[in-house]
Amino acid sequence: MRRSKGTVISVKVPIRWGIMTDRQKARLSQITGRDTRVIKAYLGVIERHENALLTGHGRNRIVAGKLDELTLTATRGAANRRQVPHDFKKRFPNISANEFHECRDMAIAMWHSYLERGGSKPLRARGYTSRKIPRFAFKRRFEFVHTSDKDIKHWLVIRDSLDSAREGRRIHDRLAIPLSPSSFHLRRLREGEIKTVRLFKDRFRKWWAIFTVTLTVDSLEATSKLPAVLAIDLGIKKTACTVLLTQQGYKQVRYWKQDQKRRQIQLYDERVASLQKRREDLLKAGMDPSGVAEKLRDMSRKRARVSIGYDKKIVKDISVHILEMIQKYDLHVCIGRVKGIRNKARRGNYKGHAFRGMIHRWSFARVTELL
Repeated sequence: MRRSKGTVISVKVPIRWGIMTDRQKARLSQITGRDTRVIKAYLGVIERHENALLTGHGRNRIVAGKLDELTLTATRGAANRRQVPHDFKKRFPNISANEFHECRDMAIAMWHSYLERGGSKPLRARGYTSRKIPRFAFKRRFEFVHTSDKDIKHWLVIRDSLDSAREGRRIHDRLAIPLSPSSFHLRRLREGEIKTVRLFKDRFRKWWAIFTVTLTVDSLEATSKLPAVLAIDLGIKKTACTVLLTQQGYKQVRYWKQDQKRRQIQLYDERVASLQKRREDLLKAGMDPSGVAEKLRDMSRKRARVSIGYDKKIVKDISVHILEMIQKYDLHVCIGRVKGIRNKARRGNYKGHAFRGMIHRWSFARVTELL
């Protein structure tokens, strides 16, 4: 598959699910569900014929053409396959060749990720799962539309591959999906050429459209500023540490502390633990714990508000520091990736109650997302 030239960015735009009609909701769910079944079918074929499909010096790459020889019949061009071991055209009769290729490429990408990172194979779990796999739909299958004369200004118009009819050839209807982009989303979408879109539902059952935009190299402005990297490392006792790395070495090592936040959150945690114990005592005594449960919910909400407020404050302070640095340098910002830290704080790891509480109070994911 040919790679696009230039820098590629992703723009995640919320879908206005609440104002969609029942038919639109049903069609969107059916399309993404059908695509998930096709990708799973490709993954099953890859797993069954993995030894024959893997190639390269490290046997860590799958050639799409070899997978087509197992799944898709062909009578045009050089390929002449009237029978294949797994006939996907017969199994999924309403899917076009382009859609098969998109699902195939998604399955191959998932398998490559498994080969690089290790762990369990994609979708190894048995039984039914409601999880839907987002896949790329390329430009020829969708259009980002702006309608200034309507109440809903922005739409994703995508080909409804399920709604088809034969009129000498297969004709597909179009499915219009209302979007809710912010000014930031629109500005990013205008910076380059929209290439693909992915539709998916997150774990909070909220629908999103993720556009990939290719920025051309010519659009990047040259600068006479010195290059530099600002590294951000998140911590617990010290909320963050920033280090500026230039061609002359390390400069401006700075620590960001939030002692007041630690004290307040610890106080709230003690109150929450006290209320939890009181609720358990009432349950053991056969008494009504609803009053204590309500206080517990209020205390948990207060704790969350305090934590979010402090996180927004530290992010604002670091952002101001970044803005000061970009006046002097052609700056790149990198954030340390905290991976697997929660697993170290599980019960049975013999780290102690205090250590588990300290790790679980650490809101590194929210700070990273806000930054």
